[in-house]
Amino acid sequence: MGSSALEITIGGEEYAEKLAEVIAAAFANDPLNRYIIAHLHSVPNGAVITQKQRVDHFLPGARKKVGAGAQLVEAGNWAGAALW
Repeated sequence: MGSSALEITIGGEEYAEKLAEVIAAAFANDPLNRYIIAHLHSVPNGAVITQKQRVDHFLPGARKKVGAGAQLVEAGNWAGAALW
């Protein structure tokens, strides 16, 4: 049996927007994140939270963490992502 390990790359600020997009998509149907985003960004109850709104919510945090020395990691051409 062969191994099919995913390629992993590590980046900084240049990865922030893509990381925010991946995280935003992963939490698209999460009720807790929906509540947090709606509350923090004054979205009315029942309104649809768009992918752009979720990205706009997660992106500043990713950039702030990179500025503090965190690394952004992706695997499998963005099949998975993490922030350390």
